[in-house]
Amino acid sequence: SSGGGSTSLTLQVALNYTYTDSGASQAQAIKIPQYTNITVDAAKTWTAPSWDGNINGILVASVNGTIDINGAISCNSAGFLKATAQTGQGTSGIAGSPNYTGEGNTGASTNQNAALGNGGGGGLAEGTDANSKNSSGGGGGGNGTAGSQLNERGSDTPQSATQAGGGGGATSGSADLTTMELGGAGGNSGRNQNGGTAGSVGGDGAGIIFLFGKTFDLTDGTITAIGDNGSTSNTGG
Repeated sequence: SSGGGSTSLTLQVALNYTYTDSGASQAQAIKIPQYTNITVDAAKTWTAPSWDGNINGILVASVNGTIDINGAISCNSAGFLKATAQTGQGTSGIAGSPNYTGEGNTGASTNQNAALGNGGGGGLAEGTDANSKNSSGGGGGGNGTAGSQLNERGSDTPQSATQAGGGGGATSGSADLTTMELGGAGGNSGRNQNGGTAGSVGGDGAGIIFLFGKTFDLTDGTITAIGDNGSTSNTGG
């Protein structure tokens, strides 16, 4: 009823649920524009501002007619954030520490090997024992399906119990889209044993596209929500 465009909204009807905005719980209110028809012209891309750790990452609109897409609607790489830090060099005789996870639906990036909700876990640094353990890869982000786990030398199973790759991000949201999640970010791979070579960095997850319409024409256009690929280094991808 008042407060649109400010940091405070006064509602005509009470909310059914209580929302918080702290720690791993970030709430945002999004205005849904309502149109008669929408046309995305050829060679044009309609997108949303990327998630910044607090807001954005969602493109939403409603029409009572047709959404005609001749160009592109994209929320590629607009979801949960890759890590900006590196850590976790190995130590003599044992495998090393984990690198950072990607951001996931349970919180911001942290320093652990396990997945972080739908965010991929951080790979382990190489050790220097008799088996010459190599660094393991960062875990892939999850959403509709779980992310992948890439172990030492990219194998399906770790060559030692201490060299498991970052855990693959979990599935999130629901198949009928009554619950939607931003795509989980990928984790960083492990550093080399003396810390001299950084691990590779994971990629940002995808955002959310949420459109209401009577008719959709995709004959000449595309709708995509795809996360970034992670980078590679000589310590793992």
